[in-house]
Formats: sequence, structure tokens, C-alpha cells
Amino acid sequence: MSVTAIGSIALDSLIVPSGEFQEVLGGSASHFATSCSLFCKDLAIVGVVGQDFPREHIQYFQDRGVNIDGLKVEAGKTFRWKGRYEHDQMDQALTLDTQLNVFENFRPELSQSSANPEFLFLGNIHPALQNDVAQKVTARLKILDTMNLWIQTAQAQLREVLSKIDVLIFNDGEARLFTGSDNLLDAGRKVLELGPKAVIMKRGEHGALLISKDDVFSVPGFPVGKVIDPTGAGDSFAGGFVGSLAESKEITKESLRRAVAYGNVMGSFNVQGVGVEVLSKANREMVEARFKSFQELVRF
Repeated sequence: MSVTAIGSIALDSLIVPSGEFQEVLGGSASHFATSCSLFCKDLAIVGVVGQDFPREHIQYFQDRGVNIDGLKVEAGKTFRWKGRYEHDQMDQALTLDTQLNVFENFRPELSQSSANPEFLFLGNIHPALQNDVAQKVTARLKILDTMNLWIQTAQAQLREVLSKIDVLIFNDGEARLFTGSDNLLDAGRKVLELGPKAVIMKRGEHGALLISKDDVFSVPGFPVGKVIDPTGAGDSFAGGFVGSLAESKEITKESLRRAVAYGNVMGSFNVQGVGVEVLSKANREMVEARFKSFQELVRF
């Protein structure tokens, strides 16, 4: 089944306990596509980069079978982000520099080949842009990711777009901030009242919580020996979640639960390297092996 992902494509510079890394491939669309492409062979991304965007990264998407008809190359520089992680706070990035560049005026334009997907992923961009796309695109399932910045600065627009999507993905801190509730079950149910059929709360190393009208499902995080770089783990989670659903014939309680578990698995690969380094080298056999290990981990 077809998937279209809309989001940022960036060059990230990172300071992590294991070292410093300059201008690695990043952005929500990049991490999502790296993950989802291991499940879905009909995947398109929509984004914008500058003329300085390395050709090798464009080739990377093509080599993974990703449709890049919706990837615009504009005059100017590519979106850049620099952040630092401390060894005792790997779940929180300290932003050192943000240069939006061509991404500042990004307006998603879907090509003919990406305009009518069965699954639409609206990555972490301004809710007004998400709303515009959600109104125009008819999809079997619309999945949206957001962040604390939009909750704090564009909450009215975020609430508007929530009435047009099926699944909201954000982290537990953002859920508390958005709803004003410290109880995640209560927070999830408040979100459901706004329109989504399901809400997923990412909880980092503690896993994820899925809440829908008729189901509550919680899974732990997959334990990894060492976290190198958590940047993009949430988008890799989303890629695994959407990719798994795209393989399912029906969207059911069981397929949603399975998709959340795959999301956790893909996020666990992501944190084991810098940027897309580890996940880009993973294959489906490795994913299935880790998924089976995850099943054994939670079986009792």
C-alpha cells in the first residue's frame, strides 16, 4: 500500500558523548523514510532542500526505492540543526543552533504520484501546513506528529488539524502539556475527544502507550546496550508504525498493537548510531529478528 510522508529534510550537527559529528542526514522525513522503506515499497516523501544538499543523500533515498518527485531543490541553503546530548540526559537535546534556510518558506506540494496515498504521514511541521494537506488529501489513514513548540505557539491550529486526522503521535511530556493532565490515560482520552481515532504516546526508553476508543496497549522500550544518538528516534518509530500498518490488510486492534511494537523496534535501531547510520544498514531479516526478541521479552 502507498505511503506519503511530509516533513523536514535537514543536515544535523551533533555533539554526543561518543563524539562530534557534522552535517549528517537528518530531519523527520529522512528518518521516517529510512524506517518505513523496510516495510513499504511504494513510499514517497515531500520536502525541500537547498542547492547545497549533498547529491549522495538524494541518491540514498533513490537507492531505498523512495519516490522523491515531491522533493524540491530551491535556491539557498538546506535546513540545518545543531544539538548536544549529555550522557545523563540522552532523552533531551539542547539546541545550539537552528538555521531554517529554505525550510522557512516550505509549502508542501504533492506531485501526482504522491497526492493520493493510502497512508499519509504528516511529520513535525507547522500545524497550519499540516491542516492544509490534511484537507486536500484523501487517505485511508492520516497520521500526524507534533511537538511542544506547536503546542505552545499554535495550539488552536493544532486542535483544528486534529479533527481531520486518524492517529496522533507525540511524546508523553507533550501529551501532558497539550491536555493539562498528568495522567496519560486521561490525556489520551482528552485527545480522542478532538477527533483522532487513536493516540500514541512515545515514552523513550520506557516504550510507548497506545490509546483508542476501545483499547489501551502499553509496551516497554527495547533495551539496547548503548544509546549513541536519539535524534530521529520518534520519526523512525513512526516509520515502523506506518510501514507495519501498510502491510496489514485491515486496520484492527491487533494490527495497531503490532504496528506499535514494530515502531519500538525501529526506534531502537535508530538510537544505536548517529543519524540514519545504523538503520540505513538494517535489513528486514534484522528487523524481524529483533521483533521476535521483543516478543520474547514481553511474553510471560
